Amino acid sequence: MINNQQQPRESRVNILSTDSLSLIESAFQNSIVFGVLDRRGHMSPYQWAFLSFSEFQSYLSTCGPGDTFEAWSINELLKKKLLLAHAKDSVKPVPSSILLSTDDLATIRSYLDTQYNEFIAVYVAWESKTSECSWGDVDSYDELVEYIIRYSSPNCEVYVFPLTAIDKPEHYLMKARYPYPHEINKSDF
Repeated sequence: MINNQQQPRESRVNILSTDSLSLIESAFQNSIVFGVLDRRGHMSPYQWAFLSFSEFQSYLSTCGPGDTFEAWSINELLKKKLLLAHAKDSVKPVPSSILLSTDDLATIRSYLDTQYNEFIAVYVAWESKTSECSWGDVDSYDELVEYIIRYSSPNCEVYVFPLTAIDKPEHYLMKARYPYPHEINKSDF
């Protein structure tokens, strides 16, 4: 196990600190926020995407000590041009059509055909105010397409990001950890 002295500083940030929560709340004012939660003691990380800070707070209340978060702001990633594909539909598509173009799907597939490349995708249904997130590699491409088809409806939006490229400290909105009881009042560990 790596001790705190060896971990990068961003992984020692307290997700419950006032500064952390303010940063995340601020990001929600003009962006969708999404990320990955690595629950301590669980085998596989969970993906999440929320449209509001209150949704994020509710999710945070289900977390526990040692859980780590990687969070991104969609708008910040768009400013950095870190996007594989994006589409938004405000009108009813033709039956059996897909929201992303054939070119977009080919771009995603080509990216995933490079060994070790992974994607992370955010799906939004604006009418019902719901969002989902998924991630994977080339083996998950068919599942990604199924999600895109599911969200190829009126008032839906899909973003697909190159996870391999954005999974770096300079692109995170925040990388933080849920504190243990003795760390609750500390901003970092």
